[in-house]
Amino acid sequence: MVYMAQSSVRFEISELAVSKSGWTTLFVDQAYAAAHDDNDGYSWAKPKKTIAGALADAEPWCKIYVKSGEYAESITIPHEHVQLIGITEDGASAAKIVATGGTALIITAGFCAVENIAIEATNQHGIQATTPGHRFDRIAMDLTNTSGSAKYGIWLNDSDRSEICNCHIDGNGSDDMIGIIIGEDCVDVLIHDNYITGCGDGIGDAGCAAGGVCGNVGYCMGVAETAQRSHVYGNIMIDSCVGIYLYKHGGEDYKGHSIIHNQFYEICNYDVYDQYDPDDASDPSGIIIRENFYGYTGWFDDTDRDGRADYMVRCYSNYDRAPLSSPRAWETQAIPRANLP
Repeated sequence: MVYMAQSSVRFEISELAVSKSGWTTLFVDQAYAAAHDDNDGYSWAKPKKTIAGALADAEPWCKIYVKSGEYAESITIPHEHVQLIGITEDGASAAKIVATGGTALIITAGFCAVENIAIEATNQHGIQATTPGHRFDRIAMDLTNTSGSAKYGIWLNDSDRSEICNCHIDGNGSDDMIGIIIGEDCVDVLIHDNYITGCGDGIGDAGCAAGGVCGNVGYCMGVAETAQRSHVYGNIMIDSCVGIYLYKHGGEDYKGHSIIHNQFYEICNYDVYDQYDPDDASDPSGIIIRENFYGYTGWFDDTDRDGRADYMVRCYSNYDRAPLSSPRAWETQAIPRANLP
C-alpha cells in the first residue's frame, strides 16, 4: 500500500519519463483537458496535444504512447530507435493518424517501430520509410486514391531488414493503389501475416470480369527491380486487381525472393506475376513461389455432400506468369495427399 508520504515506484518512473527498459517516454492524449504541446509530456497527467508535438521533443531511444482519437496531422520521425505506440489500431478507441497535406507518416532515421496505430489517407501515401531496421506491427490502414497516380499504403525504400506484420490494409477498390511496396535496394525484408484488400478492382467488385483486364489497376504488393531477398509469407490478399507484382529490370542479378504460404482470393488479374523466366539459366531470378493457396469460385463446392471440397487448385510451382481466362481453369479433381485421409 502507498501512504500519503510515499510515492509508488510506477509513479516515480512515469514522472522521470523513463520506462522499465530505459527508454525516454512521452505521452500524447489530445482529448485530455489539460493536453498541450507546451507540456513536458512525461506523464498522462501532462500529455502532449499532438504526435508532432511529442516528436518535436523526442530524441533517439524514445517511446511515444498515443491515446485514442483522430490526430489530423502528417508527421515525420527524424530520430533512430523511436517507437510510436497507440492504445489500439481498431474500433472506437483507435489511435488514428488522418493525413493532412502529405504522407501520413514519414520515417527518415533507422530502427524505428510503429505499433497499434490506425492511418487514414486520401490521395496520399500511408507510411514512407527509408533507412534500415523498421518494424510495423498491427497497423490498420484506410486508404482512398482518386489522384490518378500511384499511392502506397506502406512504402519501404532502401530499408533493409525491415518487417511488416499483422497489418490490415484496405485500399477501398482505389485505382493505382499498392498496399505494400518493397522499394528500391531493399534487402532481407520480412512481410508476413498481413491482410490486404481493395487494391484496384477484384472479382468481388461488380463489372470486373474474372481473369480479365480491368480499368482499375492496383496491387496488394509490389516488389521493386533492385530489391533482394524479400520473404513474403502467411499473408491474405483478397479482392484486388493483382496480388503480388515482381518488377523486372534488364540485366539485374539474383533476386532471391521467397513467396510462400500466402492466400489469394478474388484476384482479378495476376495472383503472382514474376516477369523472370525460372527456366532461363542465363538470367536466373532465384525467386521461390511455392505452396500458396488460390481460392476461387467453386473451391468450396461439395455437390456430392461428402464433407470435402470437390475441387482442388492445381498449384504446380505456382508460377503465374499470365492471367488465366477463367479462375475455374485452376480446378481439377482433388488428389489425396500423403498421410492425409
